[in-house]
Amino acid sequence: MSVDILKLKALAEAAKRDQYDNVALNDYGVAMPPAVALELIAEIERHRQVKAEGSKPDLIIPPRNATMQTVVSEIKAADNELVMAQVGLLAAVRRSYPTGCRLLIQAGRNKVEVEVTGHCDAWWSRPGYIYGKNRKTDKARTFHHSHVVGVLP
Repeated sequence: MSVDILKLKALAEAAKRDQYDNVALNDYGVAMPPAVALELIAEIERHRQVKAEGSKPDLIIPPRNATMQTVVSEIKAADNELVMAQVGLLAAVRRSYPTGCRLLIQAGRNKVEVEVTGHCDAWWSRPGYIYGKNRKTDKARTFHHSHVVGVLP
């Protein structure tokens, strides 16, 4: 199916301008609000522009004349930044969700109320994981901080 985006854009703009213009709405003929269609068209146009410009590499590859020492020092600096970020995440999670606080977490399709019993100290392998106890069943569970839906009083 081929869609003329320029025509669709013009129809969506006409339908958005006057929502009681039955001719414009009938010609528009899309089962979504005109504002949503215009956002999607804008997104498509942005992607086309990026594709037309060509992809630009994000990584800077060191030149062949770079010494091994400079390459290793860059790697060590990046590794240090990673370690600091992991430790920072662990500290932020501990501050935000201290031991004893009650959280509402998303566990699959269910929301579960848990009490924080501790935090995973393995910042090198599991930063941001929290240990908790299900308040209803008293079973222990481990979950990532991204599963927290809210803090309960």
